[in-house]
Amino acid sequence: MMSFFELLKYPALPAPGDTHLPYIMWQGVPLSPLVYFDFIYQIFFLFLVLQAIWPWAFKGEGLFTWNRFKNTANNVAVGIICYVVFTLVSLVMYALFLTLKIPRLDLFDLLGLNTVGRYLLGFIILDFMTFFLHFVFHKVPRLWPVHRVHHVEHYVDAFTYTKFHPIEAGAYSFLVFLSVYISGCTFLEILVFLTTAKFFAVFLHSDWRLPWFIEKYLGIFIMTSGHHLSHHDKSEYYHHANYGLITTLWDRLFRSYRPPEKNARYDYGLAGYDGRKTGVWKLLMLKPHQEDLSQQKPKPSSG
Repeated sequence: MMSFFELLKYPALPAPGDTHLPYIMWQGVPLSPLVYFDFIYQIFFLFLVLQAIWPWAFKGEGLFTWNRFKNTANNVAVGIICYVVFTLVSLVMYALFLTLKIPRLDLFDLLGLNTVGRYLLGFIILDFMTFFLHFVFHKVPRLWPVHRVHHVEHYVDAFTYTKFHPIEAGAYSFLVFLSVYISGCTFLEILVFLTTAKFFAVFLHSDWRLPWFIEKYLGIFIMTSGHHLSHHDKSEYYHHANYGLITTLWDRLFRSYRPPEKNARYDYGLAGYDGRKTGVWKLLMLKPHQEDLSQQKPKPSSG
């Protein structure tokens, strides 16, 4: 039986007609590059829990107050649903890829990239893909009501990262799979790319701010929690900005960049919505285009 480490060197998607063991089954488990490495969700579970408890212990907002507990439970439930949708979409895409015998584009090989070049281009593709998806869900009127499930949060912490509408989770899964198909990356490369993406996604939503002298200069090129916490503010100035996940490059190119601010305090959520009310959450999840909840853009805060 092939070991896990032997598996990592194989391309994450097979060539047409290549149906040998590593691509179809590994130790009896159906294999897809997105399904197999979903264990990275488990890697960051401890980080989620630590982030949930540590900052609040010093702010008088205990994790185990009823509102906070209910909010966290809601986010975990939504996260599980999105996890299932993400996995199902990747499985369907993988099955179609095999059935239709679609050849990989193998961009990395066509360009003759060495190891450093493959990882560098892979991160550029990943970073642009996540920026593009986020940007589109903000700018397209029919998609914004879906994405606002994420922005209705009154509390922003690491668990906010798990709260997205299943439609958006499916779209993300599709674009990740498309990136794997275009690049021709290996299992090891997609593992590194997705693990990095999950780390940034959790960290950017956390209540941990880097020391200002670090964030001030690191934030010139790298996204920090200071950038993304402002993105969850009700003010339109902050809200429609800082869409990036790893770098600030795309926000600068698309003129949506806002620098982090020292000791800034933000008013999280969307104007007109109380993210602590479960009824609003149900409407947003089940009927995102409900007429009485159909503001296409959040209103600027009065402050």
